[in-house]
Amino acid sequence: MAAEIKSLSLQELVLKLFDVKGLKFGRFVMRTGEVTPIYIDMRVIWTYPELVVSVCEHIWDLFERKNISCDLLCGLPYQGIPIASYLSTKYNVPMLLKRKRPKDYGTKQFFEGHYRADQKVVIVDDVLMTGGTIVEDIPVFRDEGLSVEASVIFFDRQQGGMERIKHIHGVDTHCVLSLSDALQFLLEAGKISQETVDATHQYLSTNRFDTAKYGVELGTGNEELIKQVNNCA
Repeated sequence: MAAEIKSLSLQELVLKLFDVKGLKFGRFVMRTGEVTPIYIDMRVIWTYPELVVSVCEHIWDLFERKNISCDLLCGLPYQGIPIASYLSTKYNVPMLLKRKRPKDYGTKQFFEGHYRADQKVVIVDDVLMTGGTIVEDIPVFRDEGLSVEASVIFFDRQQGGMERIKHIHGVDTHCVLSLSDALQFLLEAGKISQETVDATHQYLSTNRFDTAKYGVELGTGNEELIKQVNNCA
């Protein structure tokens, strides 16, 4: 029988992510066209069972510390799906599978799995940037009568995603690891320089989603404003 895989401490996990190039420093162009000095590539963890276990166990530990409960877990495609699958099978919490877009055949639905209106859902994912995906997805859950209780994310890039989701939908977001803490772990281990830390913090200070620009009371039924906000991120 294979030996049980033990979870790494958060500091050990960050150092391992750096070693396997899950954390990269340089000049990177994001999907939005934004240029960033750091790239977080959590896709590399699936080659390393120790990292998979560690990421998922730290997420579950956050569930317990924050007393987060739900009827259903839902990992956002694609990185959130295997995280939710791990948590669902290990901790016996039912899971929904969400598609990026509804099928154009058969049942033509967004979700796979059994659920009913008024059930409580927690969204899980790997990295939070400005929160655009979750902002767009919460109405999809609500259209099915599901209540999104919270979103739980492993890595927070600290670019205003938590505040944005709360501001638009009133949903709390909890993250295991902040970019600031990751930078400190790497600096203390001699993996990066103080210059790299300072440059990254400077980037963060000028590349955040600014909720102050949208100072109206928001909630469900604000589809046009949500589109406007998303176009600014």
